[in-house]
Amino acid sequence: MSQLKVNSIIPVAGVPTGGGGGIVQIKQTVKTSFQSLTTKDVVTDVTSVAITPTSSSSKIFIIVSGERGDSNGNTFGMFFISRVLSGSTTDLALGDSRGSCIRCSMSATKIQSGSTTVAMPFGIQFLDSPSTTSECTYKLRMVNAHDSTMCVGGTFDDGDDNRTSVPTIITVMEVSA
Repeated sequence: MSQLKVNSIIPVAGVPTGGGGGIVQIKQTVKTSFQSLTTKDVVTDVTSVAITPTSSSSKIFIIVSGERGDSNGNTFGMFFISRVLSGSTTDLALGDSRGSCIRCSMSATKIQSGSTTVAMPFGIQFLDSPSTTSECTYKLRMVNAHDSTMCVGGTFDDGDDNRTSVPTIITVMEVSA
């Protein structure tokens, strides 16, 4: 079998004016395990993927998806997309400050009183500009803001074949500028 090795993928119609827009590399982590969080108000890592940009002008396109559930059907939680660069963690794609709201990348709130059998899908896409050629680790992190158990990877209840077990996926793509 032959292999095709390239430094970038250029669209058929050519690159946009200015010479950018090709995908240089793609990295992905697929977490198939179930994870629960009972501790309240503690930021916990879910999964991560590392990429080393080839150019400091490159952008990193981040795609995250999965499902989350909880132990009582009434959980308030938050997800964060974070970049770790040289040991420093920066939360990305945060909402504006507003009243007592917690600034996060996406909500993990689910209100369905008493139901442990429902999982809610979540997903986000974000284009980051890390401005470096050093390794960047992109993380999905979660916070449980309620007294119940929050989980990722499907429904909290696993009692029959109407429940789900799904992967949590984080994909990053280096896009030339």
